[in-house]
Amino acid sequence: MKKYLIIGVHPTPNGPLHLGHVAGPFLTLDIFHRCKKILGYDVFFISGTDSYEEHVSLKAFEENIQEYDVAQKYSDLILKDLYLLNIDLDTYLPLHNNKESYFYYCQSIIDKILKSDSIIKKNEIFPYDLWRKRYLSGGWLQGVCHLCGEDTGGFYCENCGGHHQPDEIYPHRFKYTDESNIIYLMIRSLFLIVTNKEVLKNIEGRYSNYTINMILSDILSRKEIYLTRLTLPSTFGPKIIYPEKYFNVAFSYTVGLAAFYLMCGDVYSSKCNGENAFNVEDVKIVTAYGFDNISAYLMGMEPILQKIGYKKLTDINFVNKFLLLNGSKFSTSRNHALWVRHLVEQKVIHSDLLRLIMALNCPDKEIVDFNIETITGTLNEFVKKWNAMLYRVLCLTEWTISFDGLDEFLERFQSICEKDKNISRELSLFILDMVNNSVDINDNRMLGYFLIIMYVIYPIMPSTSQLFFNDIMECNDEYISRNVLFSLYSCGNICKKNSSVFGELFFEEVDKMLLTKAVGVK
Repeated sequence: MKKYLIIGVHPTPNGPLHLGHVAGPFLTLDIFHRCKKILGYDVFFISGTDSYEEHVSLKAFEENIQEYDVAQKYSDLILKDLYLLNIDLDTYLPLHNNKESYFYYCQSIIDKILKSDSIIKKNEIFPYDLWRKRYLSGGWLQGVCHLCGEDTGGFYCENCGGHHQPDEIYPHRFKYTDESNIIYLMIRSLFLIVTNKEVLKNIEGRYSNYTINMILSDILSRKEIYLTRLTLPSTFGPKIIYPEKYFNVAFSYTVGLAAFYLMCGDVYSSKCNGENAFNVEDVKIVTAYGFDNISAYLMGMEPILQKIGYKKLTDINFVNKFLLLNGSKFSTSRNHALWVRHLVEQKVIHSDLLRLIMALNCPDKEIVDFNIETITGTLNEFVKKWNAMLYRVLCLTEWTISFDGLDEFLERFQSICEKDKNISRELSLFILDMVNNSVDINDNRMLGYFLIIMYVIYPIMPSTSQLFFNDIMECNDEYISRNVLFSLYSCGNICKKNSSVFGELFFEEVDKMLLTKAVGVK
C-alpha cells in the first residue's frame, strides 16, 4: 500500500485566513489527500502555525497583548477557517502549544550543524530600537530588495522569491518607530554555506514544477555560494544555548522550518509505530508552499536536513504563485481580500462552490486573477446546469442503478487520483465536463451517471458528496471510499431510500453584488 505524509504550510498566526492563503497550499493538499484516501492509501495530513515568526511579535505590539495570546487567538481562528472550508487535517500543531518539542528540535539542529564544515559565524550590522529595546527584522523592517528593486520586508522578497539580509533592503523603513530611535549594532550570527552545486544536485530528477525551476534558476544565476541564515537577534523565539553568547534565537524560516517538519515526521511515526518519516524510504513526503518561500525550503530546510544526517527530503512539492483579487494582490494590510469566515458563515457563497472555483483557478503555474465578475459568471453557469441535473434525477420514475457503459468515467477519475502532482485544476475540469454532459445521458443510465458524479466530486466538493451518500443514500461512511458505489449497486432498486433531504443538494446562484461587498469584510 502506498503511504503519504502530507505536511501543509504552517502560516503565521497573526490574522485569519483569506482566499489568497488557502487557494494554493491548503486546498491543493486537501484535494490530493482526499484523492489518495478514496483510493484506499495510507495518508496522513498535518499542518500547524508558525507561532515564533517575527510578525507575531509585531501583531502583539499592534494589539497591545502578549505574543502567546496573539498566537493562540489566531491559531484558533486559522483552524476554524480551515474547518469552514473542509480542509481535512489529521493533526494540527500550533508551535506555541508544542513549545518543548519545537525548542528541542531547534537546539538539536544547531548542535548538529555546528559540527559540520558548512557553518559561518558572521558579524553583521542590525538596526536596534532604543525605545523598545529590540532588534528590528522580519515584519518590523522594510526596504527595497537588492535583487529585483521592488519594495519588500522581512527576509524573503514576495516579488522575486530571493533571500536577503537586513542590510540588503536599504534604505530602511521602520514600522511603529521614529528613525531617531534607531542605532546600528554589530551582532554575530550563524549562517549555513549553500552552494549552487548542492541545490542543483538536490533538485535533479525531483522537481518538474515550472515555478520552482524558474525561481531557482533566477536566484542561482546571481551567485555561486549563498549564506542561509540560521540565527537572528530577537527577544522572541527558541533561544540557542551555546558557550559563545552571541547566538540568539533560531531563525523560523530555516531552522524553525526544519524543526517543524521533523516534528511532523515524529507525529507520523507515532501513528504507525515506526521511525521518523524523514528516515523511511517507503513514505512519500508531500508539501506545498508559495513561490516566495522556495529559497527557505530548497536553500534552507533541505540543506539543513542533509547536514544533520536525515536520509531523505520531501518527495513531492507543490508551489503556487500569487492569487490576485480584481487585478490586485490579496493584501491584509490594505484589507484587499475575501475572508474565508465571512464568505462561508454569512452564506455569501457555499463552501463547496468556493473550493470548486479556487481549484479551477489554482495558481500553480502562473499568477491568477480572482475576478469577481468572471468567477460569478463561471459559478452561476455551473449552478444552473447542476440544478437542472438534480431536477432531472429527482423526476426519474424509477431509481434503479445501472453502471453499464459508464466505466470510462470511473477509470478516468482513478487515473487522475493516482497522479503524484497537483491535480486540482484537472479534476475540477473533469467535474464540469461530467455535469455539462449529463444532458446527453439516457434516463435508464442517468441515476448511475449521477452517482458517479457525486462520487467524483468528493475531493473538491466534500460536504455535498457526503450529504448525498450519508444522509440521502444512508451509507454513513466518514470518508467516501472506492467501495461506496459497488455497495450501493448491490442494493439494486433504491426507491425506498431516504430522499427527503434531496433538495439540500441544490445550490443558490452567487450574488455578484453580495460578493463584491464582501471584499475586506472579516
